[in-house]
Amino acid sequence: MSDGHVLRREDLIQMVSNWKSQAIRNGVPLRVSASTSEGRNLFEFDYNYSAIPQNPIRLTTQEKENLDALVNILDRIGVKDLITQFIPAHSGGSSQEAPLRDRDVRWLFWLKSIIGSGKTKVLLIPDTNFIKRHYGSRRLIPMMHDRLVSPPLEIQIKISRLVAFELEHQLNRLKQDRDLRKRRLGYSDYYELMYLRQEGAQLLPELEDDMIRDFSRIAGQQYADPMIRKEIRVFISRSNLSQDTAFLFLTCDVTNSLAAANEGMPTILFSRSSQDYFVLQYPHEPADLLIDAAITFGEIRVKRDQGTKSEEFVLQGDWSAKTNSDWEDNCVRQMP
Repeated sequence: MSDGHVLRREDLIQMVSNWKSQAIRNGVPLRVSASTSEGRNLFEFDYNYSAIPQNPIRLTTQEKENLDALVNILDRIGVKDLITQFIPAHSGGSSQEAPLRDRDVRWLFWLKSIIGSGKTKVLLIPDTNFIKRHYGSRRLIPMMHDRLVSPPLEIQIKISRLVAFELEHQLNRLKQDRDLRKRRLGYSDYYELMYLRQEGAQLLPELEDDMIRDFSRIAGQQYADPMIRKEIRVFISRSNLSQDTAFLFLTCDVTNSLAAANEGMPTILFSRSSQDYFVLQYPHEPADLLIDAAITFGEIRVKRDQGTKSEEFVLQGDWSAKTNSDWEDNCVRQMP
């Protein structure tokens, strides 16, 4: 078809699964590579069942701008290691660190240890930058569905209404931005919020009108963080949490984490590992990598080499007729 066809994330996973099945049946290795629409290399990954590791992802770009973009993509899709640091309220205790690798449920045991004994429920309240890094959908949600932690920890994500307002404000502003990459990422970030809502995340209670007016004047500026923290503190003070329930503020900003802890909110700071790898030994399906790369770069050219068989096509992350549901379903468009 000249106008291509739309693929949901599930469709893309199935497509790659079919490639793998063919490779196994034919006893040949499978290599998939991606480049920009201008032909600049980005990354490649293999499925070679006679080798260990079986499917490394290799970054093949030689350009710093594209490499930085790929590092951000790997972070958003959950591949890069994180360092998480617990900062107690009012600095009343020593901070504790733990790595967060992929979807390693050992992190949940660490989470249980920092909220203290007797706590069986925890409210996780992220700030704007946490949501923009997609740590909810790609890190927390998959682990929350895991049942290896015993006794189970009941996790509920709560979202500040001011955070939701800020993401919507940023999206509306970016609709007029000439930087198409920023626009695409703005849409992606906004629909991360929508995804969290679909997965059961709840908004904090309605805000007073004067607070909304005040926030609308400063949304998108550094002054927004104190107002978001104030909203969360007011919610906690009025919630009358039961003794078996803890709450944690989640952020990726050092200054915000220290301010929150000083204001009485126990906080987890999420930081990227300082180590950058050009070869990533992770058993990931590449669907999220392909989708996020297509959104970031606008479109990518994908080449599949499977023995003597070769196929090449384009994946678009954005197109003029892309609908809200296409964004919600992590859709890309495959073009010949």
